Amino acid sequence: MKWYSIAKKDIKLMLKDPSAIVVLLLLPIMFITIMSLALSSTYGSVDAPIEIVYLDQDQTKMSDKYINRLQKIDGIMLKKTVSEKEGKKQIDKGKYPMFLIVPKAFFEELSKNGSITLKIYSDSMQKSTVSIFEQTIRGISKQFELESQLELYGVSQEKIIGNYLNGKIKELENRFDTPIDLASNTDNLVDGGLSESIKSSMNSILKKNVIKQEARTNNSSIVEPDTFQQNVPGYTVMFAFFIIMWAGKSFLSEKNNGTWDRIMISNISTAEVYLGKYVPNFLIGLLQVTLLFSFGHFAFGMGLGSSPISVGILSIALIICSTSLGMWISSIAKTDSQVTGVSLFIVLTSAAIGGTMVPLTVMPDFMQKIAKFVPQSWALEGYQNLIVRNQGFQSILPNILVLLSFSLVFLVVAFVFIRRAIKK
Repeated sequence: MKWYSIAKKDIKLMLKDPSAIVVLLLLPIMFITIMSLALSSTYGSVDAPIEIVYLDQDQTKMSDKYINRLQKIDGIMLKKTVSEKEGKKQIDKGKYPMFLIVPKAFFEELSKNGSITLKIYSDSMQKSTVSIFEQTIRGISKQFELESQLELYGVSQEKIIGNYLNGKIKELENRFDTPIDLASNTDNLVDGGLSESIKSSMNSILKKNVIKQEARTNNSSIVEPDTFQQNVPGYTVMFAFFIIMWAGKSFLSEKNNGTWDRIMISNISTAEVYLGKYVPNFLIGLLQVTLLFSFGHFAFGMGLGSSPISVGILSIALIICSTSLGMWISSIAKTDSQVTGVSLFIVLTSAAIGGTMVPLTVMPDFMQKIAKFVPQSWALEGYQNLIVRNQGFQSILPNILVLLSFSLVFLVVAFVFIRRAIKK
């Protein structure tokens, strides 16, 4: 049970270290609070919708219908401006992130080519917000194009059939020189039953296409987190890896205080040294993650999805990974400055690449691919599958396996270096 004595001593030392308390517990709470409140509008929550200024230059029923469709999007509030010049001025001042113009040829282009043409001016300082809502507007526009084409097609076909039937009735009237009472009934048929038949067919086709579109959207899991769903898991994952700094310092303190030499002559095994150093860092990491998610849940009302137990299991996999990386760094660092420099470089770089600071959905494709090579992206994706997309344990199983694979690599390398240090 020699490992227990090492673990107990390290836990006491860490809890007495004010810098560890600040960096591991208080600093992430501060980041989550400040960044979530500051960026609440960026993620377009329904409670605080993003205001987008617009101008309808077409002034047709179809353009008005399109604007009304955009008005129904959660998280967006459209505000009308008087002119294009005024709208651009408001964008330049940073008052709105986006200025949307429905041009004069909107209905004409939609009728002829079946496509929607818009003008969009955006504030370069609010690119993340603009990117999210451009994707939303693009999806709504595609659906509106389909609906409009089916509607226009139905109207044109109805007119053609109606004119044909009315013409044939006129021919019969002229041939027999007798008014046909069926004409009024036929008109009713054209204006009523036939019209309803066409509309019914249109709705059937439209419903099938909308279902297909929604299925494609669901399959690609295009769901955007709100500010707390992004920042609470994001900064939790980021600061969970700060444990590597204290894992490295614990080894150095042993060597600087002379206790490392006493450990070496006590005939302790490599496994016991490893376990004694691993356990306290793991427990501190568990306390850290539990505290941060509890803070997000109780302070900001962030939900934990339909499976809080899965959140806990994923958190354990995350802590195993971060602690294992800490053991590796601690086994190779020679000085305090090396521990601090290497730790900060690894943590901040991998956190930025992994999407903990900025959502991966707004990053370029090549960066999203690079993110797969850092454990932070897998942990964050797992949390958002549970919290944002409300999925179950099956959805995070690949993420857990990848995190444990990273952990195994870190553990094996760290074990080799620690064993070499003990043999010396």
